Amino acid sequence: MKKYFLDSEIQKIIAEENYKRKKVSILGIIKKTFEETFKDQLNTEKDIELLENEINFRLRSNTGIDLNVKLERVKYSEIVIKDIFIRF
Repeated sequence: MKKYFLDSEIQKIIAEENYKRKKVSILGIIKKTFEETFKDQLNTEKDIELLENEINFRLRSNTGIDLNVKLERVKYSEIVIKDIFIRF
């Protein structure tokens, strides 16, 4: 009985660590894509849409999860993540 409790606690800790790692890697992928691709070329809505497509492609490729990121221009020099969807 005690061994089962320890095993389940260990599994819980491992799951939490994996979640933290994935969370960081998702944000890291978004940041890296922005820096590598369209950083200085986001003048139009079409450019933002192309950046969204590139981020979504990289997220799918690197995580295996079909994530969909929506970006929004707040000011000329600020673009924010509006939504992140998981497609089923």
